[in-house]
Amino acid sequence: MKKFYTMIAVALLGSAMVVAQNNVATFENEAGGINLTAAESAWQGADVPVDGRNEWTSGDYTFSTYVDLAMFYYSEFTVSNETANTSTGWSEAYRSAKGGAYEGTNFAVWNMNYYGVDTVTFTERVVPGFYVNNTAYAVNSMENGDGFAKKFDETDWFVLYCIGLKGGAVVDTVEVYLAKAGEIMTEWTYVDLSVLGAIDAMTFGMNSSDSGDYGMNTPAYFCMDNFGAERPAAKVATFENEEGGIQATAENPWLGAAEPEPGVNTWTSGDYAFATYADASEWGTYYYAFAVSADPANTSTGFMEPYRSAQGGAAEGSNFCVWYYDYNQNNSIMFASQTVPGLYVCNNAYTVNSMVNGDSYAKAFGTEDYLVLTLTGKLNGETVKALSVDLARDGKYMDKWTYISLSELGLIDELEVSMSSSDNGDYGMNTPAYVCIDALGAQMPENYEAPEMAEFPNTAISNTTAATPATKIVENGQVYIIKNGVRYNLLGGMMR
Repeated sequence: MKKFYTMIAVALLGSAMVVAQNNVATFENEAGGINLTAAESAWQGADVPVDGRNEWTSGDYTFSTYVDLAMFYYSEFTVSNETANTSTGWSEAYRSAKGGAYEGTNFAVWNMNYYGVDTVTFTERVVPGFYVNNTAYAVNSMENGDGFAKKFDETDWFVLYCIGLKGGAVVDTVEVYLAKAGEIMTEWTYVDLSVLGAIDAMTFGMNSSDSGDYGMNTPAYFCMDNFGAERPAAKVATFENEEGGIQATAENPWLGAAEPEPGVNTWTSGDYAFATYADASEWGTYYYAFAVSADPANTSTGFMEPYRSAQGGAAEGSNFCVWYYDYNQNNSIMFASQTVPGLYVCNNAYTVNSMVNGDSYAKAFGTEDYLVLTLTGKLNGETVKALSVDLARDGKYMDKWTYISLSELGLIDELEVSMSSSDNGDYGMNTPAYVCIDALGAQMPENYEAPEMAEFPNTAISNTTAATPATKIVENGQVYIIKNGVRYNLLGGMMR
């Protein structure tokens, strides 16, 4: 079964922010508090726990451990310093799937209390977030099954509920999938709680696809660390070359791998994940979705020069990303849930050449024409909000790198790219569906002013037909252009 590294969180915006001290709960040892005296041990609320609820603090937050001494039963929060990342069962319950803490030595392990509701309490505030992970015990159960729980398959799921409270009433809930669609979380993962707004307590719950008459069969445990921590700043996707990763040159784009395999090739830049789809056939290999270019030219004569920006080169540095519509639907950028500040966008030089002059299939643009880039923010697969960017409209087109703010999309974990044009045919857009992006995740520069758009040279002329007729065919689910007996990719995909 695959491991699961990114987090899914769903919530609604809460109330206004409350300013309060926010010392993070790190669960590290401190005088008069948490006291793990031996390596590979656990601390259950006190050096000598008593029957019932044992309250304790870490940072500005109050936790509790429920103890039943007669049954040797501990639930709610336990502090552990175990570093092992494997478990054979419940006797090794206080281990994280990663092995050890997110940061420091100690971390907390939550176990569902079936005798009552457990809460973390604090002075009213907006809690930024915290880090979560599966326990090694739960991972072992999901991967192999045990005496009570089943082995997970692609249809199974395991979810944590982070429930914000204010004055004893539920404000909202953030859902965290610890396992879903064949993937299991094994890395410490940040969860944004700020979307809950101002709260004064939090409680937790769990559910699983493997449940019976008495509730969940999957072990009801999870690990937490650094409760109240701010979200770490995401690393910007700069698309620059790096050892073992992107390697683009002015002459050759980077297409998902040093030697791309047919199908989906996934890769990363900064904290963002991209895909390049390689479609191999007897006619050659075509590349769709995302590619990286270092080509400094700003003009293009057609589909054999598709990896150039209209300005020439990158917005910053040497490399930039070129997106080209993928019929196989690999058009999304994936990342841990966050509010993405923004990115730079520029028209593709090949697309500009087509809009200015027309080509074998697309017409030259006039004042009535438009080309629009749509960036759709999604969370947990559901659309949050879409943002439209005019690449061409009213006789003008974008020919300079332009910063686009994405913050209005809110908390998202996926950015889907799509385009629309006024020049369409039976099979979709005639205008080449390319766009250039750079510095995804970058903040807007101070005192930034967007550059003016360029004007099309011949917007006064009639341009309602393509320059030269061509024929579209659909073959094996792919769309091609036939002109003068030569087969071309629909929108000029690079052929190798």
